Order: sequence, then structure tokens, then C-alpha cells
Amino acid sequence: MKGLQTFLAIFIVILSVSIALARYNVQHIQRSRPDSEWFYFSVDRETGNRIKLLERFGTTKEGLPVTKLEEVIPAGCHLAGGYKNYSCGPPLHVHRHQDEYFTVLKGQLGVVIDGKEHTLTPKDKPARIPAGIRHTFWPAQPDKDVHSHVELVQVMESPHPIDFASFIETCYGLGRDYGGPDKINPLQILLSYTELGGMDLPVPAPVMWLIRHVGNPLARLVGYKTHYPEYRSLTA
Repeated sequence: MKGLQTFLAIFIVILSVSIALARYNVQHIQRSRPDSEWFYFSVDRETGNRIKLLERFGTTKEGLPVTKLEEVIPAGCHLAGGYKNYSCGPPLHVHRHQDEYFTVLKGQLGVVIDGKEHTLTPKDKPARIPAGIRHTFWPAQPDKDVHSHVELVQVMESPHPIDFASFIETCYGLGRDYGGPDKINPLQILLSYTELGGMDLPVPAPVMWLIRHVGNPLARLVGYKTHYPEYRSLTA
């Protein structure tokens, strides 16, 4: 019994010190404001993808909330979490409450929708990815740029206000300030990802429950926020 008490005491001390250090780091990071209408996800602006916000809180003809943006994936791009063996593109993910539409303006965009791969070109109609469907995207021609117009339309109610524009600003701003997306604390990413962005990862439901009900409260305890006003876009 005494050994268990000693272990718990040491554990509590280590946890408290870890939280205190994390809170100190969060509070003292110098957050930089955007210096361009484009958000760059890589410190090297020549090889990382970039996004420009066109409309933060728009409305469709049906009266549904919509966020509009442009995305460019340059030839030779490097972005963490690529699908399969692709170096560019986000990990598989799910928009719980939003339909996503891709319109390719230049180049070819590879898209996987619920396990099926497609290639989109400027000749194709906008591709719709319904809410709740796993998907991701990447440059179908790695040696050529891909330029796309993207719209996210909220079609379902959400327990948290969805602000995808602020999610983009936060992720790209943190990536800029921390020296790359791979250096951002996972607790910060998951907090913004699941609440502000309204997204899920392709993991079992119990894991997502732990992320929302254990990971996110821990992130807030450390001092992380879903978004930071310093990162607000210059265009939307």
C-alpha cells in the first residue's frame, strides 16, 4: 500500500510539473501575424501547400453556411500525413457536419472518397464529399502544380460552432511559428481539429471518445485554445 502511495505521489508531481512547463511554453510563444494573403503550411514556401481564404461565413442558395477557399499544392510539395505513399495531402479524415466540394482549376487532383480513388481535372464537375465520409486528396501528378477551389457547406447541426476558416488560420499559423507542422503538440492539433474544424480521424469510436472527453479537456488545462486571433487572415 505504501509503495502505491509513493508511486501516485511521484506520478502527480511529474504530471503537475509537465503541465506547468507546457502552460509556460504555450503562454510565452511569440505568435506571428500573417504577412501574406496566402497561408503556407511549410516553412519552405516553395515546397509546401498554401491556402487563401475567400469567404469565411458565406451562405449557399439554400441558406446553408459555407466557407470558401483556394488551395495550391506545388510540384514537389511535402506535407505531413500523406495518403499511402504520397508526400502531399492530409491524413484520411471525416467532416462530421459539412459536405466538401472540390473544383480543380489547374492540374490533376487525386481524391479518395470512402475507399475509392478518383482523379479530378479542370474538365470535371465539382466533386462532392458528403458529411461523414472518409476522404483525403493529393496531387495526381507530383511534378505539376494543382490549383483547386474548395467549399465546405454545413449540412448538420454541431455541438461546437464550426469555423473552418479559423481552423485553417490556426493550423497554418502554428506551423509557421513552431517551425513546421510536425512540431505542433498533438493535443493542440486535436483540439482545433475536432472542435473548431468539426472533424474526426479514421479511428475506432472509443478512441475518438477519448480524444474529445480526455484529450481536449487536458489540452485546455495545459492552456491550448481552439484558435488564436493573431492568426486571422488578411483576406477574409
